[in-house]
Amino acid sequence: MLNTGEYVFDTLESANVQILERIEMWGYTSYKVFNPASGRVYKRSEEQLNMNGDIIRYDENYLRYVTLLSKIKNETAGGFLSALASGIIPLPHQLHVLNRAMETNKIRYILADEVGLGKTIEAGMIIKELKSRGLVRRVLVVCPTGLVT
Repeated sequence: MLNTGEYVFDTLESANVQILERIEMWGYTSYKVFNPASGRVYKRSEEQLNMNGDIIRYDENYLRYVTLLSKIKNETAGGFLSALASGIIPLPHQLHVLNRAMETNKIRYILADEVGLGKTIEAGMIIKELKSRGLVRRVLVVCPTGLVT
């Protein structure tokens, strides 16, 4: 017998629900339950409810799906598809250049600023983002001979 206010597991909806009311009629017991995930209130028989309401059961594939979605959401939260490389922490002006480069559909850019401001890092971030979006297959980099390696 289940009590009002308890959380139980609804086997049909595969969700934890809260019992709102116990209904007894002609020797048959049913319960009015509230599903906090969907906000719905509906009726279930005692056989359709599991006493182990605090145990949440998830499918392994569902967990993989949710994990992958959260990973994608985290990576695209900044508006970029590619994650920044580990070991490189871009400066604010380098992120500004990346934002400016990605705001238009044109795929031709010239990076020219003062010496030592990180044009190589800016170029690498832009190339990586363009490749992640599938906008480029080939890239032409023009640089002095000493930087080719």
